[in-house]
Amino acid sequence: MNNSLEAAKNPAEVNTAAEIVTAETTLAEKKQMPPEARRALVNLFRQGVILASQKAKLFESLCRYQQAVRVHLADTYLKLGFFITI
Repeated sequence: MNNSLEAAKNPAEVNTAAEIVTAETTLAEKKQMPPEARRALVNLFRQGVILASQKAKLFESLCRYQQAVRVHLADTYLKLGFFITI
């Protein structure tokens, strides 16, 4: 009987562990960014700013993947700000 009780407990534990792994995998997949977005993010970390007048392609990438960049920055307790000058 102990074996049947253990067998009854183990499937539930396996399902719970599988659910956790699936949830973590899904979370990791959502956080992946395309290479051009990562390039813009790295440049932002290194330089602190990306100016459209100086680095148009990086600025376009930053605008295109703004939400993914914001999520990544939020994970590191940072915020993305856009400043427009005329």
